[in-house]
Parts: sequence; structure tokens; C-alpha cells
Amino acid sequence: MNRSVRLYTAICIIVVMLSTLFMTVLPSENVYADNNMILSLTASDYSVNPGDIVTISVFANQLDHITRFGPVDLRFPSDKAEFISMWTPTELSSFVYTSDDSEAGHLRISAVDEVVESDISLGEDTSSYYEADIILFSASFRMTPDASGGIRFWLECADGFRNNEGIEYSSGIGDGITVNVSGTVSDDSSLMDMSIEGASLTPDFSSDVYEYTATIDNSISSVDVYADPRNSGAIINVTGNIYLVPGENLITVDVIAEDGIATSQYKIYVTKQGTAFDEGITITDYEGRSYTFVSAPAAYDLPEGFESSIRAINGYDVPVFIKEGVVSYLVYLSSGEDDPAFYFYNPTNRVITRYNRDNYAIISSRILNVVELPNGVKVPDGFKEDSITTAEGVVLQGYSNAEGVFIAYMQDEAGTTAFYRYDAESGQFIDYLTVDRTAERVYGLFFRIFVVISLIESLIIIGTVYLVRRIISNRNNPRPRRV
Repeated sequence: MNRSVRLYTAICIIVVMLSTLFMTVLPSENVYADNNMILSLTASDYSVNPGDIVTISVFANQLDHITRFGPVDLRFPSDKAEFISMWTPTELSSFVYTSDDSEAGHLRISAVDEVVESDISLGEDTSSYYEADIILFSASFRMTPDASGGIRFWLECADGFRNNEGIEYSSGIGDGITVNVSGTVSDDSSLMDMSIEGASLTPDFSSDVYEYTATIDNSISSVDVYADPRNSGAIINVTGNIYLVPGENLITVDVIAEDGIATSQYKIYVTKQGTAFDEGITITDYEGRSYTFVSAPAAYDLPEGFESSIRAINGYDVPVFIKEGVVSYLVYLSSGEDDPAFYFYNPTNRVITRYNRDNYAIISSRILNVVELPNGVKVPDGFKEDSITTAEGVVLQGYSNAEGVFIAYMQDEAGTTAFYRYDAESGQFIDYLTVDRTAERVYGLFFRIFVVISLIESLIIIGTVYLVRRIISNRNNPRPRRV
């Protein structure tokens, strides 16, 4: 019996040795482990309207020291949903993501933790273990305007999960999800994204944060604001993004929902850096009248084409509004007698004229303002009082005649006054020259006198000829005398 036991023990030892030998000789391969890792989907909203944005998140129930994964293929009906953008979680901020949506209805996402894999190659393992649910990535989709019913999202495959030891993990795929799209109009007046040209928003944009700040350079007079509504049927109105002045400017982004009732307003307080000026700087015109610079109001109405800038006047850098080709600046001044207002200032001749929303024009880089007709100046014959609206929307008071010619009595910055004719085709003003018809009337009078004299002479000549012929006829044919 003891002999049999010894024989059995020897056989077992030989088998173990042979197994060890074969394991050493055979090439090694990756071991696919099943750690019960399951990938599932969740939606930000399961009931939406056509045109709405819905965010689909892909999450795993655990991550066991994973350093890379993908491609994870998220499927969706491309005729009912449009991929907009992707978001990655802060827990996986060291992962570098790549996305591929070139094939309709597929969003393939891959990621690799280059930092951790670099550390591992240097002999230091910095990978992390997450034993609870963790989002791998989120993708935003916009429902098409004609989408309706149940919109299905699902995972077709989830490959390439590897851990810190280079072992590939198999992952299970949970059930897909369905987002229901109703046919009603949307009451969503929120933004999905908002940015400002040439500046960063503080804080970072979030749809439920409605006030931001930004800083721009002094050379910038206007900015473009990009706003993307969550629902494509919403209407966006941006105001306050032009004619920016030094200091703080308010830009508002109003969002009107598709239903026309719900509204939201986002505010951006933009600080324009540059040379600040102290209120109280004075400027004097050519007649010795003094004006004081004051800060312009937050809202104002300026002529088309004028942009904010900085110019040196009297040795001070002050805010002005300029237009290419126009010599004069628009400045905000106080005369000390009237309320502060905008004035045209010509730096060449130091003429200052008050800006009026109506009754002004620009001709050959000169500013013209309509003035009252002085005594001694008469309206040209055939013209009656009238008004027109120019191509720039300015209402001008003047005179027009039966031929449709419109003229206005205007004064330029140098104080010169004259009649100007408005050319509707070009939208420009042209010097109107009044024709002196005195000579024409004198010539007409002389012409009429000459005609009368000619008629009288003609009658005299005709009468003379008639009398001469009667005399000759009587001599040649005398009448017989009675005896």
C-alpha cells in the first residue's frame, strides 16, 4: 500500500513539473478577464420637443485601473437626432479623447490616459480604481424639427478596455434608452453655449448662469457674440455689442422660446481697457465757447458707420466716435447750459455743432445741419415746404418742387450756408445752384418789344406800299371828268 502511495505521489510531481515546463516554453498571451464591468446609458431628459437638446451619458459601473478604452460605438437615428458636442468628466481629465462621427448614426469614442501610461513605462503606477458608477463621456444631440415618437439610443460595441498591466477587459453592454419627442412647441429659452469674440467669459458658460464678465482691448469697438439655444426654434437677440466705450459695457442676449412666451436674458459685462479720462476735460471751439467732456450713457443712437475710438484733444486721450472718410469726431459734451449731448467736433477748424438724430447729412467729409432760412434768402421758385427720409433713415426738413427735386438749406462746420439738393439714387447731397433769371426776363421783355415794333413796321410798310400803288394806278388810269 505504501508503495502505491509513493508511486501516485511521484506521478503527480512529474505532471506538475511537465505542466510548468510547457507553460514556460509556450508564448504568453493577454488574458481576458471579466470583472463584471457593464456600460449603460442615461439621458438628461426622457421627454423633449422637436429641436430640443438632449444629453446622453455613457457610464461604467466600475473602472479597475483602466488606462485606455475604445472605440465605444454609440448609435442613434441620424434622421431624428443630430450630434452637437461631447463632454468629458473631470475624473478622467488626464485621458485624451478622440471622436468619430463620420458615419451617419454612429458616434465612436476612444480615450487613452497618456500620463498614467507614461508613468507606468517609468515604473510608477498612478492609475486609479473606481468601484462606483462613473461617466466615460457625454454627448449632446439636437432633435430634428420633424422628430417625433420614441428616439432610440444604444451601444453597439464597447471594446479596447485595458488596465495598468496591459490586460484587456471584456465589458458588458446594458439596454439602450428611449427619448420621447412630442409634437408640441418648446418653452425652452435657455442657451446651450455662448461665447464672445476675442475674449473669455468669467465664469465658464453654464446654461443656468445668467451673468458674466469679459475684458477686451481698447482698440476693439464692437464684438460678435455667439449664442446657441438649446431648442433650434428659439429666437436670439443680441444688443449692446457695438459702439463699445472705455470702461464697462453691458451686452444682453435675449432668448425667446419657440412658444413665444418663455424668455431668458443673459448679461455680459464687458470692460474695455484703455486710457481712462477724467470727466472735466474741456474743449474750446473757434468762437471761444467751452465744452466739458463727460461719460457717454450706456445706451445711445449714433449715425451709421461711426465706431468707438480714442483721440488726443488738447493733450488728453478722450473717447470719440469716428467714421472713415469723415474729418469730424462725435464727442459727448456738456455745454454748461444744456443737458450733455453728442456734438460733431472738427479738429481742423475747431467747429463744434450739436448732433441731431434728424436734419443732418454728410457731404464730401463735411457735416451739414439743416438751419432756418434767414431773412433775405428766398426759397427758389416752384419749391414748397416738404420733408424726406434719407437712405440712412434721417428725416430732413426742406423744400420740393413738382419735378420731385428736394432741396434743404444747410450749414456746414465752417458756418457756410447754402441750398443742397438730395440725389435719391446715390443717397448723396449736391450743391444746389439757384439760377438768376433776371437777364432772361430782361431779354424776354426786349424780345416782346422787338416783336411789337416789327409788327408796327410791317403794317407801315404794307400801308405805304398800298398807297403808292393806288397813286400810280390813278395816274395811269385817270378818271374821265364830267363836262
